[in-house]
Amino acid sequence: MLLFFQCFSITLILVSHDEENNDWLFGQLLDLIFGAIVLFLGIEDIVSMKNVERTKNDIRVILNFFTSLVYMCLGFCENCCQIT
Repeated sequence: MLLFFQCFSITLILVSHDEENNDWLFGQLLDLIFGAIVLFLGIEDIVSMKNVERTKNDIRVILNFFTSLVYMCLGFCENCCQIT
C-alpha cells in the first residue's frame, strides 16, 4: 500500500495498492484532482471553507468525476486507486 499526499489550500491524500507507480504520476494526478475541485467549487470556497461539512458534501457530489479521472490517468490499473 502506498500513501501519497500533496498540500494545496487543502491536503489531498491518495491511497494506492499499486506500488509500481512513481511519485511524479501521483503528483500529476493530485494536481488534476485539485484543479477539478477548483473548477467545480471555485478557489474562494476552498480557501475560505467556512462550512467544512458543506464542502465535503460538494466534493462527494463530484466523486464519480474524480474516479473517472483516476481511471483515465491510471487506465492500466483500474483497482489500484480509490477515492473516498
